[in-house]
Amino acid sequence: ALFGIKEINMYSLYFNHVPKTGGTYIISSFIKAGLLDYVNFFDLASKDNVDIEDVKDKNFIAGHYGTYINSLKPNVKSFTILRNPIKRTISLYSTMYELYLKNPEDKKSLYEFESQYRSFLTHKHNDDPYKLLDYWLNDPDFAEEVSNNQSSYLVNSKIFLMYYGDTKKTTKFKLSDDINHKEINFNNVKKSLDSMILVGTLENLNTFKDSLFEIVNKNFECNLTDINSEKEENVSDLSKYLYGKLNKSQINQIEELNSIDFEAWEYAKSLI
Repeated sequence: ALFGIKEINMYSLYFNHVPKTGGTYIISSFIKAGLLDYVNFFDLASKDNVDIEDVKDKNFIAGHYGTYINSLKPNVKSFTILRNPIKRTISLYSTMYELYLKNPEDKKSLYEFESQYRSFLTHKHNDDPYKLLDYWLNDPDFAEEVSNNQSSYLVNSKIFLMYYGDTKKTTKFKLSDDINHKEINFNNVKKSLDSMILVGTLENLNTFKDSLFEIVNKNFECNLTDINSEKEENVSDLSKYLYGKLNKSQINQIEELNSIDFEAWEYAKSLI
């Protein structure tokens, strides 16, 4: 849903960054282009717990906060990007596998805090990412991360929490308790997407970036140029391996778990 650019002159912008959809690359593109010279920027790494005092003077906000920022700044103009739910599920799983299994000491405090990550770490197939994938898809402890996770960010608020391991900070997201949450269904997701100034998909990344640069340049009266080279989907070797090995049963299971995400992704493609 791309509004006329003249309608958003000097509005605050919020990137509702759904994890594993190419958002980090998008933000890095704007920072490399000089965005920080023109905006008062706030991103998810700035602070553990966010309130109105943190963002009231910020005019460009990005992070995994879902609709939480919209509740703090009701007039903010949001944008987002979605991804093929099968590829995103495999990408999310691959990231979790590589982080939680390859760096146990760095993630120690998170394992102690979250029982499902302990079971993920100690599962008998933890040396085989393909066999462990079935366990992950079927484990109810991972339901929020596996099932319609993109849609959740479009209709629910998220609070960003940090826990610290031995050498690195680790992160976890949870639903904020003090804000009403909407039911995750396609009607609510569609309303959220329709309210946004720009919606894109990772499969149409360059078109999305071109539109976003146009919006940012007009809104903040600047002349930023995308200096990042053209980029295809950045897929890890593990993701490629797992995606190539998916069987029909696993694909059907991912589709069933993400039925609303598929509707949202198809709808997002129709808006481009």
